[in-house]
Amino acid sequence: MKGGTATKLILESIFVSALSTLHVKGQNIIAQLVLNSYETVYQNVYKEKEQIAKVVKLAGKSLNSGGCIYYVGWDSLGIMGLMDASECRPTYGASLDEVRGFLYKSYSNLRNKEGSLSHVGKHYLISIEDFSSNILPGLRDEDIVILLTTDSNFVPDANLLMKPCKKVVIVVNTSDQKPTTLNPNIDVFLKVTISQKEITQLTSKEMFDEYKQLYYEVATKWILNSISTGAYVLVGKVYQNIMIDLKASNNKLFYRAVNIIQNFSGLASEICTEFLLRAIYEEDDLTDEQILAPVTSHIHIAADKNKVIPIALVAALLDCGINEAKEKIEKERILRTVMLNALKYSK
Repeated sequence: MKGGTATKLILESIFVSALSTLHVKGQNIIAQLVLNSYETVYQNVYKEKEQIAKVVKLAGKSLNSGGCIYYVGWDSLGIMGLMDASECRPTYGASLDEVRGFLYKSYSNLRNKEGSLSHVGKHYLISIEDFSSNILPGLRDEDIVILLTTDSNFVPDANLLMKPCKKVVIVVNTSDQKPTTLNPNIDVFLKVTISQKEITQLTSKEMFDEYKQLYYEVATKWILNSISTGAYVLVGKVYQNIMIDLKASNNKLFYRAVNIIQNFSGLASEICTEFLLRAIYEEDDLTDEQILAPVTSHIHIAADKNKVIPIALVAALLDCGINEAKEKIEKERILRTVMLNALKYSK
């Protein structure tokens, strides 16, 4: 479970407990019981591990062949798709086009303070209409479209079904109903049934009816985290359970990058920071101005560059120049393989 999911569970357990006590007469549900109810959701999701594994393999195959992952979702399940897509860039160094999310009613569903941000640029075009007009016509065999809904009777758009891309339908609700026949153009149908009976035994029927969407959300979030994480593991961007191609795009990730370099190289923190800066500025001889610049300046420059941490890692492990490290990475697409070779020959 990722940190964001843990935060979601803790906060919802606290607030749902408090709100239930205030709004439902005679209710006194403690936060621990709400937290326990999420374990039931985890078990419901885990029952579908074989279907989830199929989607992970398809997603990994898409990324390995240069394709893209598209989440297209309705209500808050679509928001979970947007969240997962947005995390792939800082976590795995993904391009903004590699994993994208699209949401029914887009910004009106998000209810963000600024309203529609569609005018900012193409990556802010997040409605299903935007997907249909900008993405759908050019879908390739290498791409995968993952549809997220609570509707057991959901039927994908006929235009999408005719496209050569891989297609996955994920349904999360309390119904045991499954379609009697599946469209042969759907590659994987994944249905997660949330056990209302088990959850109401822990909490109450009133609480479940009021907050069931939260259970649908976390189930979807777990599934999508599994898909994106598993796909990038298959691509080779994870080594020894560490994301080795994250973006040093904020203060936390900058220092995490330093720790990753130190973890594999065993060098002092100051030396690891120097290797990271050399990779960011693409220079072996740093100026005093670069060295003494605030972390915010380093982050600003690093945010738009690719493979900064792998380059710094290889340079640190082999004690070589930045250009030599780049060349080794360019020769081998799988970063995990690059790491293995660098560790093998590290000085």
